[in-house]
Order: sequence, then C-alpha cells, then structure tokens
Amino acid sequence: MTDHKTKSVLQFMSENSFSGDPKVLLKTLIFADLQEIDSLGGINNVKDRLKCLASLRGLAEANFIELPNDESGHTDGSQININVTHSEARQLFTWAHEIIHSYFIRSTGVKVDCFGDEFHSSSENEEEESLCDYGASQILFYGHIPGALNISSLLEIINATGASPEATALSMLDHFDDTHGLIIWMRKCKKGENPDQTSLFAEDIKHPFRIDYAVSKNAFLPKNKSVNEGDAVDQCETAGSSSGEIILDLKGHAVTLMTENLSISNGRILSLFKLV
Repeated sequence: MTDHKTKSVLQFMSENSFSGDPKVLLKTLIFADLQEIDSLGGINNVKDRLKCLASLRGLAEANFIELPNDESGHTDGSQININVTHSEARQLFTWAHEIIHSYFIRSTGVKVDCFGDEFHSSSENEEEESLCDYGASQILFYGHIPGALNISSLLEIINATGASPEATALSMLDHFDDTHGLIIWMRKCKKGENPDQTSLFAEDIKHPFRIDYAVSKNAFLPKNKSVNEGDAVDQCETAGSSSGEIILDLKGHAVTLMTENLSISNGRILSLFKLV
C-alpha cells in the first residue's frame, strides 16, 4: 500500500485533512475512540470494548449467526453479522474488522451510510480491506505490549485475537526499534523466467524463496531477492518453524539478519528479524 489511490481511502484522508500514511491516521482515530471508551471505566475485556466502539461508531450490536460458504462476516447497513461457527478469536477479529469499515464514511458526518457500494466493496477494495485488518489488530492488541519480537509472542497474540500472522507481526513491530523488521518469503522464479519450466529430466524446478514483502527502516531489502538454499527459511518449510542467521548479498555488501521463522498460508514463510 503505497499509492493510496482507492476512492474510499482518499475520501477518508480528505475528510480528516491528512496527508501521509493512512495507517497513521487510522490508528490515531481508533486510539482516540478507545481512550474515550476507557474514560467511561468498567471495560475489562475485548468484547466489551468492541460493543462500546460499535455503539460509538453508530453501529448496531453484532449479530452472531451461521453464514454460508464459511464467510467470516459482513455488514448490512449498520448491522454487523458474524459467523458463529468460527472460533471465538476469529469472530473477535471479524467484528473489529467490520467496525473499522465505519471509519471510511461516504460523506462528512454520515455514518449510517458508510457501507455504501460507492466507496466500499469487500471483494474489490483491497486497500481498504488491508487497512481494516490493520485497524482491527490495533483494537485487539490495544493494551497488549509484546515482551519480545519472536514467534512465541506472535502465536500467543494470534491465539488471543484471531488476527492474521502478517497483521500481528506488523503491530508487534510498533513496539521495537528500527533494527527489527519483517519479511514474507515465497518460492518463485526470477522475472522473465517461465514458472512452469522443467529440468532436462522433465522434473519440476524448485524455485528459491524470494522476498515478497519486507518491512525494514534500517536496511533496503529488495523484493524478489532470493535467500540461500538450506538456510533457516528453507528449514522452516519442512519444520513449520525455525530460527537462525540469514545473510543476504545485496550488490557487494552483505546484510546479516538474526531470524525467527514461521510457515504461514499459501506456502509462505514469515520471518521476524533483527539486524546484526
């Protein structure tokens, strides 16, 4: 998310007279609401906080029902519907995610119409969906400060909140200095190569893990940079998790990362790292 060209996101930023990273704006608005809720007192758990936030945003109390096709949830007008067959952690994340859509309103002061198709389509507006995942994690992680940037803390927060590994890791990074970061790896070919290419013996070629997405303020980690075969990322693919040193050769200089790695969905590897 770098261009922020989505209509709903541009509208969101314009109405709040803000230029810059919309995540910063969204977090500021969410925390202002959560602090207002805290001032009321007596809010001791995530469910109560979500109920209060939904009410503050002009939304009805959530409706927990069985939804078709394993759908997590959706919003009809001001009514949020959540799939009761999903785990409690996943229900909480869906609830928070749907509430965040209310920050992307159609016009100033009109909250009851904030889910209109003109500005929001859950299947098409990927930028708003990503921001809603981020915002949901901010609600669920509110008051939770990880003791360390490692896989153990990551899984603990995921189990408590139902947030995705990526959203959880990004939120955890807020609590650590700029020597820490995140990489998502995928097996893929070089640009211009045929992904279906086979060897001389008609065997499938196993492409190396390459950077699909990276967050690092103190090091430039280019997309599609490959990792050495057999290192901690490769080991994670079969073991499910791993830790160890990774050295990336970046045009004549080496970057050394101490990593903890976790296998996540679609064959990807998530690495939490500290620059050495």
